[in-house]
Amino acid sequence: KGDLIASVVFIALGIGVMAGAVHLRVGTPVKPQAGFFPFLGGILFTALAGILFVQAWRGQSVGAAPFGRLGGVVAVVLGFAFYAATLEVIGYIPATLVLAAIVLKVLGTESFKELAAISLLVVLGSYLLFQRLLGVSLPAGIIASLW
Repeated sequence: KGDLIASVVFIALGIGVMAGAVHLRVGTPVKPQAGFFPFLGGILFTALAGILFVQAWRGQSVGAAPFGRLGGVVAVVLGFAFYAATLEVIGYIPATLVLAAIVLKVLGTESFKELAAISLLVVLGSYLLFQRLLGVSLPAGIIASLW
């Protein structure tokens, strides 16, 4: 029963990610825009949740040990909601930094220095990959006004 409920929540979350990505403009595979990779991630997330739903519906789900506490799940969901709501306004770098920190904290990163360093590496690495190497236009937000 838990897998069935979780899969429905994750399907809704995946659809929400796809809707937010469309709002950012998806583009094409040849000319991807800011929402292209989040849209693909939303499709993958929804598909995996759909597989879990079918398995749970048929009674074939494994019923693995729960991942973390409910508070951690709520924090990640709220982190994604924050990300979707603020990405265009504050920009890719600060929004992704906050989301990465939330996810790392939920995954058990205790040290603030470690949390900050890994979050910064994730953000800068993904920024360099998408913006610089792949030429994907990422939302600049408030950073654009600082330059």
